[in-house]
Amino acid sequence: YRDQYADFRDFGLELLGISDDPVDKHKDFQTQKKFPFPLLADPEHVVIDQFSGSSKLALGHANRSNYIIAKDGTILYAHIEPVAVLHRDTTELLAALQTLKDEGKLS
Repeated sequence: YRDQYADFRDFGLELLGISDDPVDKHKDFQTQKKFPFPLLADPEHVVIDQFSGSSKLALGHANRSNYIIAKDGTILYAHIEPVAVLHRDTTELLAALQTLKDEGKLS
């Protein structure tokens, strides 16, 4: 999502990444990939288990998922990948954002 970060920001969004990797691994990954958004570490699954959880297919790691959450905490979009190696394409997420905006659900 790094390369389309400005497109996401045009919708007034803040992007966050979260996984169950430790903080030091996140720092290295963020530096290597040059992400302009924060990566949050949740090795204890405190937040992850409230959203996507983990699965045997992911070998106990967090499921890969995407959420669009309104400022009031309402989940406007959710997708949890059935297999961890898959992920939503930015085109799909930007289209979902445009639909939400057209429906007046994004401010």
